[in-house]
Amino acid sequence: MRLLAPFVASCFAFCVFLLPTSCFASDVRALIDISTGRRVIQNDDIVNRSSLSDTEQVWSFHFAWPEFVPNSRARLVVFRGVPGSVDGGELIEGTNYFATNQQWPAEETTVSKTFYIPSLGDFSTEAGIYTALLADTDNLSGLLEWIASDGTLGVEPNNYSTLTFYYNSEDEPVLLTGAVESVTYRGKTILAGDTLYRDDLPPPDTSISNLDQYWNLKFSWPNAVPNNRALFMLFRGEFGAVENGPLVEGENYTGTYQVWSEESNEFGKYFSMPGLPATSTQPSVYTLLLVEKDPKNSSSDYLSEAEWFASGGTEGVAPKAYSTFTFQFAGDRPPPCCSSVLFLPGIKGSRLYVDEDGVENKLWEPDYYEGNYDVEKMSLDVNGVSNLAVYVKKGNVLNSAGGKEYYQSFITEMNDLKNSGLIADWQPVSYDWRLSLNDIIQKGAEVDGKIYYGTPTTSPYIMQTLRSLASQSKTGKATIVAHSNGGLVTKALLMALGDDEAQSLIDKVIFVGVPQSGAPQSIGSLLYGYREGIPGFFPFVVKASTAREFAENSPMGYHLLPSEQYFDDTKDSNHPIVIFDGERAFKKERTAYGPIIDNYTELGNFLLARNGGREKPLPAQIGRANVLNSTLVEYAKSLHETLDVWIPPANITVYQIAGWGVNTVAGIEFYDAPQASALTAFKPVQAYRPLFVEDGDYVVPISSALMMSTSTENVKRYWVNLSKFNRDNDSDSNHGNILEVPELRQFIKNIFDTTNTLTNYVQTEQPAPAEPIKKLRFFLHSPLTLELYDSSGNHVGQNEDGSFDQEIPDVEYGEFGDVQYIIAPQGPEYRLVLNGLDVGTFSLDIQEVEGGSVTMQTTLANIPTTENTIAALNIGDGIETASELSVDEDGDGTPDITLQPLSGETVIYEEPEVTEESPVENVVIPTGGGPIWNTPIGIVAGTSTIAVFYESTSTQAHATATPTETFQALPTKSIETPIKKPEKTSIQKTPVTTQTASAFSAVSQQRGFLHFIREVYNGLWSSFKMLHSLF
Repeated sequence: MRLLAPFVASCFAFCVFLLPTSCFASDVRALIDISTGRRVIQNDDIVNRSSLSDTEQVWSFHFAWPEFVPNSRARLVVFRGVPGSVDGGELIEGTNYFATNQQWPAEETTVSKTFYIPSLGDFSTEAGIYTALLADTDNLSGLLEWIASDGTLGVEPNNYSTLTFYYNSEDEPVLLTGAVESVTYRGKTILAGDTLYRDDLPPPDTSISNLDQYWNLKFSWPNAVPNNRALFMLFRGEFGAVENGPLVEGENYTGTYQVWSEESNEFGKYFSMPGLPATSTQPSVYTLLLVEKDPKNSSSDYLSEAEWFASGGTEGVAPKAYSTFTFQFAGDRPPPCCSSVLFLPGIKGSRLYVDEDGVENKLWEPDYYEGNYDVEKMSLDVNGVSNLAVYVKKGNVLNSAGGKEYYQSFITEMNDLKNSGLIADWQPVSYDWRLSLNDIIQKGAEVDGKIYYGTPTTSPYIMQTLRSLASQSKTGKATIVAHSNGGLVTKALLMALGDDEAQSLIDKVIFVGVPQSGAPQSIGSLLYGYREGIPGFFPFVVKASTAREFAENSPMGYHLLPSEQYFDDTKDSNHPIVIFDGERAFKKERTAYGPIIDNYTELGNFLLARNGGREKPLPAQIGRANVLNSTLVEYAKSLHETLDVWIPPANITVYQIAGWGVNTVAGIEFYDAPQASALTAFKPVQAYRPLFVEDGDYVVPISSALMMSTSTENVKRYWVNLSKFNRDNDSDSNHGNILEVPELRQFIKNIFDTTNTLTNYVQTEQPAPAEPIKKLRFFLHSPLTLELYDSSGNHVGQNEDGSFDQEIPDVEYGEFGDVQYIIAPQGPEYRLVLNGLDVGTFSLDIQEVEGGSVTMQTTLANIPTTENTIAALNIGDGIETASELSVDEDGDGTPDITLQPLSGETVIYEEPEVTEESPVENVVIPTGGGPIWNTPIGIVAGTSTIAVFYESTSTQAHATATPTETFQALPTKSIETPIKKPEKTSIQKTPVTTQTASAFSAVSQQRGFLHFIREVYNGLWSSFKMLHSLF
């Protein structure tokens, strides 16, 4: 209202300074004040509607006049506006003005008259400027014309005086904060802001009838209020937000009158609303409203005040003054928050130890300089039993390793919850993740602070810890949080306990990235040591070959194999787990298992090389698929036949949380390498590469992480959008360190306190990419490094010393056996660089991928390389933009070979044909090539739950002797006769089929009979020359 004062003052100045004559001479007393509705008004006042005690049409003029004015000349006028600016433009009697006459004496006096214009205080009277005028004139009509025209027309009065004020019809009612001191209900004293539970209410006092409607109020008021204006109201809801929509008396509001006096008051009132003890009364915010009604509001009900409250003041009738008192009725008290927590990490998530000659040796995480020896000491026999007495320590889980955090933030926040008193206790349970689930659950003997999971006991450590946590918990139960393999341990634990005991000990189970039905990446890990080696400055902290040999007899890798349930859930030709796309190199496998392995029995036979003709490789032959342990393959099958059909008991809620949006291995494609020599003409070379989907967290596909059906109320599903989180935070979060995502940790805490409130990046439906994601995939089969640079010089890939960089956001480097790969967003300009590590040949596959589907591909094959070779090409928005691959074979700075990638085709480099005249001296004998090269350089722990790497370097990979069946002979060349750049290349077209998930089309080449004969001839001649040089 203060904002109106300048406007009113300017209008008053208009009256004083702009009328034709001054109001009065200085020695004559004029209009002093007026009054209406028992409100005294002086010049330039602002009159609020609520300040009027009544709505009257009687106006009293208080003034002093210098002389007597007879009735015929004494004019009293009230109009809306100021002289020259009448509200409405023209004077209309009864609407915007009224005039009357009444003689007055030559002295100070008060004259009261009735003015028939809309009364101040009436709810229909609008706000505006009012002017009261006393005039001495015998010409009323001339006076009115003179007022309306600002004195330019009409008849000027002999003398006059005015008083101007502003009437405010929409003034704010007075809020008396804190007027209500307390409320007592059924003997329970409630203060403003309290939360009241049903069990807070004492037993009823039978001496009071209708006790559940009886409320006792203590409050203070600055003035006495009569009964017809003193109103008590009770609402379910708050100002502007009454519960359940329209006002319904007796359901969401009610009211009653009671006179109250000035200062302190205490009254007991009955409110006809459902009582709080009633089980049908739902939780709600309650507001007690005390109202001093507007004196002009003569209504005997209180609907208009209820409408004002419910609308937030936009409807109904505002009170003169009011006060509110709000509290929360929360209904039945929830179970105490929160349960104690048992945390089970994943594979490689617990540190392992062994005592050697009385000295403790930490085997995991492995020593930087003796990592291979440490892993060898972790080995197990063919039955999955540890060869040494390995133990863990209480609570000793892998918080961080290699400069990367895995569980650190989760551990810190759980400690904070315990220290704050929100939970009574929590325990991160370390266990020997190498072993079978049965050993982990049924064993675990604690001896002097060391826990041996190879030792039988009557009190298995995990069960004992669970029972202890539940007994100390505020709820009498524990909540289990399980990451990755820890979820399989949890399932086995609950099955061992049985439904009755499990329900008495556990209220909630939270699975985070749990491979419930397995993960296809485990196939690559067991066959090739995929993502299992750890590089370092020395050859390796842990070689992939060492890791593969260790995994061969470790149950951990086997119970992560895709189960029969996984095959059922992904039985789709677009999502093959294993596909033999090579009709020649994998003819035996296709005959034994069919082109696609689509059930666990076939997978088991393939892993065991039954009927497929595969021989067990030497440990160092990491590029050849291993032959696995039949006992453990059967163990995994039997295990999942029970785990995968487990249904949680009704009183345990399971929350399945899956990571999404990170390239995840969905299977392996085995295919024919391009034919390039005599030997490959006779015997094709086997090649392979991983297949990827984005529906996963890097290790566990969505179908496995969310395997359990939500058809029952106690099973939930949630997705964590890792793709968006990584983009928003410049992060590389994935399966191994998913618990480092702050929003996920907060969501888990929301589950603890039963609110289950979603957080950013966590949702109840699978995320949809904002737009189709176009990517480039590069696969390299070779003894070279695979490296990618962006336009700023940032680098991703392996360095010549064995280390690797990951400097470009959203670009991933990895290794699968001897296959290196890079996945990068399509669009930016890249430079792909290959640096030779040894003598041989290489093949480079380039794929365009959109939304997980391969839309185009090309292959550059049979390209010679030495340890000095440097090859490079530029590429941006797809294969069509690729430059020639420039190959400087000997590293002298001059390109020796250039090959142009062609969409949908395979480009094969051919050595110049060897002729009889060509001298052959000092022949270089190749030691390998193509997909048989041994490059045991793992970068992160893969199938397992923890990704461990060291940002360090290792020595170069080296070639190893390879059995004849996978050996690809390379054309020899004379040192004296350098190879010239060929004038043309042999180009083989390869049809490409767009796939939903990943490409698995053959790359095998049918080269034609004439080409076949030529290769045989040249190959035999080369062999003859080579033998001739040896003897």
